[in-house]
Amino acid sequence: MAEGRFTEDLKSPPRCAGLIDLARSWVWAELTLEVPGAGHLARRPELVGKLRGAWGEALKESASPAARAGRACDWEPACAFELFMREQGRGPAGLPIPKPYVFAVDERKAALCVRLCCFGLAAAWAGEAAEALVRALRGALSVGRGLEPAFRRIRWCEGVEPPAGDHLLLLFRSPLEIRTRDRGAYGFATFITSLGNRVSGLARWQGATVEADFRALKAEAAALPVAGEAGGLVEWRRFSARQGQWIPMAGRLPAVRIPRPSPELLALLAIGTVTHVGSHAALGLGRYVLVVCEEGGRRGVPRREVIADRVSHR
Repeated sequence: MAEGRFTEDLKSPPRCAGLIDLARSWVWAELTLEVPGAGHLARRPELVGKLRGAWGEALKESASPAARAGRACDWEPACAFELFMREQGRGPAGLPIPKPYVFAVDERKAALCVRLCCFGLAAAWAGEAAEALVRALRGALSVGRGLEPAFRRIRWCEGVEPPAGDHLLLLFRSPLEIRTRDRGAYGFATFITSLGNRVSGLARWQGATVEADFRALKAEAAALPVAGEAGGLVEWRRFSARQGQWIPMAGRLPAVRIPRPSPELLALLAIGTVTHVGSHAALGLGRYVLVVCEEGGRRGVPRREVIADRVSHR
């Protein structure tokens, strides 16, 4: 498949930014839809994969003929299918530039709450993405019925504010999977490496390259006396239309107490609450929140929950 039309801009962003400045300037569009009476579906780990697949098909319906045929879109501006579904090349380290979105689902007062965040440049396509998401919910998701949204909101967000506290608890809301040579056996330093790679890639959609000493951050993460639990293993499978087969999926829901991270490490962790981390993050995996804990208190007992997505809206 040909490279997308955004590839050159993503390869050479116009600015450099440290992690603290990047957190302050991070922009995204947050799409929220609610389906009454369907909240129980949020407990099914396969739901987001089904939803993302249906959303991709809905985007393809309104895509340009060139994009539908697997070629670079020739529309002005390009269709949303080109932006969200096509691989946009690789960064200097050879890693694929991440897709500029993440999904999340929650159960809220018996309603299914679906959230789609479109990062940086992709925020300009939020309207088309929202329309496709409504069509995806109304279509066949293999959940027994179509889902009719009773509420839709598009919110423009800027700036991720890290929580204020020396002792933090990192709690996962969706399963985490990090690919390593020894599957499932990874520590906090490996987690930080995975998060740094993802944030560095997504920063290109923010028009920035990250100026940070990731070796030092990994060394800090390895030296910190973190403590926590791996969490239970969650297993399911998803169907890949592109590969024409079922793919096994698995992840854990860990909880990690982090004492006194540096400002740079804290900024990276805060951005991760918006971007997610690990494998299949765009499909909703690797979603976590940061909780502020009492210093010296019992491990795992939060003083107050601070979800680091407090933003200014425009």
